[in-house]
Amino acid sequence: MLNVNETVKSIQVQGTAGKESIEFSELFMLFNNKYIEPKAKAFERQLKGDVADGISAGFELLTELVDTWDGTGSFTALFNKSFRNRLINLVESKKAKKRSHNTNYDYSIDYPEQETEQPASRDIFEDPKLHTTFDITVDMQPSLLGLLDKFKEKNPEQGGVIDVMIDFHPDMKKYEKTKLLCEYYGVEEYTPIQKKVSRAKKAFEKFLQQNHFPLV
Repeated sequence: MLNVNETVKSIQVQGTAGKESIEFSELFMLFNNKYIEPKAKAFERQLKGDVADGISAGFELLTELVDTWDGTGSFTALFNKSFRNRLINLVESKKAKKRSHNTNYDYSIDYPEQETEQPASRDIFEDPKLHTTFDITVDMQPSLLGLLDKFKEKNPEQGGVIDVMIDFHPDMKKYEKTKLLCEYYGVEEYTPIQKKVSRAKKAFEKFLQQNHFPLV
């Protein structure tokens, strides 16, 4: 099993040659298969089918973070959070470009860019004891992310847990999710932190309800 943090550090030590090393190839394949392609495909509807643009953004981000990561925390968690934000920005950029090319009166009346179908939802975590579902489609994400930022101001540790969990993609296995949570807390086993994760979810769910954010 590839140790991501140590691999990135090894690539950084090699400097320019690190990008041509076996370590970088292994890192690239791992992130492409587990994170970049699955998450880009999850945004296919919002990207209007331009999954390739999302994948390209993931490749660019991976290279950037390998160059700039300071070695603290989990590189994987940092990438997932950054990639989510980059995909959101890419979607918004496409929407803005579309609006700029459709400024006639017919368009302004019809508003074709607005979604008419009910946004999809997905489970944040598979453990039945921790089961809560949030609507995190791109149309709702700005509100959700804004509330998460406010939640983290008062509850930084619990907010960090939710930050990690929002980055889970549909194809992730349960052990992969628990691994990311363990990395966040800096522990080897999930059992000691299970109650903390559960409390964080319940606290955030209550916070969303208090702020009238729809839970589905």
